[in-house]
Amino acid sequence: MATQINRRRTALAEIPIRMSQLRVSTDEPPVLLNRTVIDSPLDNIPIGYLTPSPSQDELIIRQRGRRRSINWSPDKIPSSAAAILSILRTPTKSTSTMTLRSSPRKRLHLDGVASSSVMLSPQSMGQSPRKIPRTPQLTTTPIQSYTPQTKRLRFTESPIAQQNQKTPLTKILKGLTQSQLINVIQELVNNEPNIETKIRTNLPMPDIKPMEEQLLQLKKNIFKSLPTSRLVKNTDSVGHSRAATHLTTFKKTVVDQAQQLNESENWDALIDYCLMAWPIVRATPIWDNKTHNSVRRSCFKILSWHCLCALKTAKHVLGEQRLKDLFNQMASMKVDCDDISACEPHLDNILDTIAI
Repeated sequence: MATQINRRRTALAEIPIRMSQLRVSTDEPPVLLNRTVIDSPLDNIPIGYLTPSPSQDELIIRQRGRRRSINWSPDKIPSSAAAILSILRTPTKSTSTMTLRSSPRKRLHLDGVASSSVMLSPQSMGQSPRKIPRTPQLTTTPIQSYTPQTKRLRFTESPIAQQNQKTPLTKILKGLTQSQLINVIQELVNNEPNIETKIRTNLPMPDIKPMEEQLLQLKKNIFKSLPTSRLVKNTDSVGHSRAATHLTTFKKTVVDQAQQLNESENWDALIDYCLMAWPIVRATPIWDNKTHNSVRRSCFKILSWHCLCALKTAKHVLGEQRLKDLFNQMASMKVDCDDISACEPHLDNILDTIAI
């Protein structure tokens, strides 16, 4: 117990001594009364660590001169800094003559532009090589449409049909179009006028049998397109929507065939065509909605108009038997279309003149 009290007394006695050491006096340095005071941590560090001596490399660098401070202003950039910035700058897209995934037409056009361009040399320009620009300037040429060169077929002086005498003339004529046959006959008639009378006397009436077969096939396609289920009605809107394309084709065929006979002024064949096509049009389906029957009505009106044109133009030249057939079918044709009634007075007048 006594030892602890003595230790406390010695510790309290050292407090004023240490406080005196912390005081700063401008007159005299502090006098250390007791050397047992702990020194500063800096006293244990060697002097070489606090003020290190410069190395040999540092001495060489100092002898070279004063270091230049880098000015980062955009107005004045040193050459070394400019070189560094040019290296660190993001690379721009380099223009090259190679084009990836380009069409053949574009590649051919680029090759043509490159071949037509003029490379300027320093001698031709009269300048030193330092003044030549790095990228050569290509002369721009207007873009022209590229047409691929194809091999042309070389025909002989005369066709094979003229040289081969063994082939029958009928087979050769089958390969010609209608316009070619017309041109050949017209040239023969111009050279020899007497041939025209022979050709006219031997010309047959146009054959409407292929036309009838085509109309029957188109009518068959219309009925094939209709639904076959017993639970669905064929003449409703659903059935018309499925057969609409075939109905349009059927109408176009009737118009083209009748117009062909009308333009050729084969009036007798035109009357026969109207009598043939009328029952086929009548056999087309009748739809529940009246607006869907427009194709059917149009076909009847077209046939009535062509029949009237033939009666007005040809009259008694049509033949007595043909006119009687038309007169016998006139009553049933009126039920389908009232426009055919316009042909009845002309037909009566022609039959009256023939009877007299």
